[in-house]
Amino acid sequence: MNLPPHQPMVSDAASVKAALQHYHDLPFLGACELASLRLVQQRLPKGPEVTPVLVGQLVQALLDEALALLKPPDNTANTAPAQRIYTALTQTYQQGSAPKDIPARLHVSRAQYYRDLAQGIEQVAALLCQWENHSVAGAHSAPQSPTAAWRAHLPPSNYTCLFGVETLLSHVLELLATPERQRFIVLDGLGGMGKTALARELALTAMESGLFTALTWETAQRQVFKWEKVQLSTAPALTVDELLNSIARQTGNAHLATWPSAQKREALHVLLHAQPYLVVVDNLETAADYHALAEELWALTGPSKVLITSRYRLDTFEQATSVHVGALPPAAATALLRYHAQERGERALQEADDAILARIYQATGGNPLALKLVVGQAALRPLAQVLTEIAEARDDLETFYRFIYWAAWELLSADARQLLLSLPLLATTGGPWEALVAIGGLDERQTLASVRELARLSLLEIGGDALQKCYSIHPLTRNFILSDLVQSAPDAAP
Repeated sequence: MNLPPHQPMVSDAASVKAALQHYHDLPFLGACELASLRLVQQRLPKGPEVTPVLVGQLVQALLDEALALLKPPDNTANTAPAQRIYTALTQTYQQGSAPKDIPARLHVSRAQYYRDLAQGIEQVAALLCQWENHSVAGAHSAPQSPTAAWRAHLPPSNYTCLFGVETLLSHVLELLATPERQRFIVLDGLGGMGKTALARELALTAMESGLFTALTWETAQRQVFKWEKVQLSTAPALTVDELLNSIARQTGNAHLATWPSAQKREALHVLLHAQPYLVVVDNLETAADYHALAEELWALTGPSKVLITSRYRLDTFEQATSVHVGALPPAAATALLRYHAQERGERALQEADDAILARIYQATGGNPLALKLVVGQAALRPLAQVLTEIAEARDDLETFYRFIYWAAWELLSADARQLLLSLPLLATTGGPWEALVAIGGLDERQTLASVRELARLSLLEIGGDALQKCYSIHPLTRNFILSDLVQSAPDAAP
């Protein structure tokens, strides 16, 4: 088979879709538009024995590589958008499942399934386009993940606006942008201070500014959630091997997860020194977990940098730069209160004078989560009563939060309580509407009413966009459900 001279092309969604639809038809793949990609041509053996089937095999392998890069971490919920997209692609094309059967498996409508499929095809096309451009340019470094790929690693946004963080953002971005500055940055602060939101905003800004080639995001957690019930785990939050496997998957090197530890470390060392990556480890709970990972990450990173969030000040590792995330200043707290009051349609609190808002600030200590929780309760209870009770519990932080959550629990309907108890079954990054209906055991109407109740009391965060909402809970809310509600009311647990 004599192939025409290579003419660089940009793979578009139509070409990719046609190839995927004929994934198992090797002669077709050998003659399709993707066969003319340099990515395929440069892999052809020398000599006259080049057949359409052989070319088709190379195209198929290229598609496999792109699909593997889109695979989310193993702990991703089945209902998460990235997981739905990956499952829709692989089951439809690689496994050849009937399209009519797949929506039910994904717990989505047929329309959502086809939207996910179309989005996945666009992501595959973006990957092939980027790889082809690297190939044509003669690049020897690993291709960057497309925007869609690195964005999928970010947790869904559960905020529409951040308050009082401008100075912190500017300071940490400077640390990230300056190669010779510390490559280990730790955001520490009490629970509810908005460390995860700040880290997300930093990662998003850094990636959009082109500071890093790719992004990985790992969340350390101590709870294990199974679909049937909630279980507490005493296992380490995050082991070194788990972190390395996650980095491998998110950088498009999932195959490294099967390698021996020493070889895996060596390969990732080469990768993270060849190009600047941003590695985020969110919610690293203990100093013990931190020290188990710090030396390993330090050895791996070069131009790459590590961003960690923790409730504890982890400043004993001399290579780390600790940045404290503290309480909001009064002006920022006031702006946050008025913003969330307006968002919930609470006109009285929105228009309250500064003296009243100052009392709320004093009672909450300027903690953003506590401020939002007070806004929710003030909509349903006399503000004076809320402030008096909060002030009495303010001396002890743990007691303070437990009081706020128990007070909110008392305001919930039976349906909303049932849904709240099921929310730890969501992935830590949240889930779509279909997941809420599936885990709550309520019908659509009951779920909608319960979501409104929980959101009003700031027990449920609603993020995402107009096309796809994402529902999640704050780690402190999750801890309250598991440590207080589930333990106190086991019969009500899912």
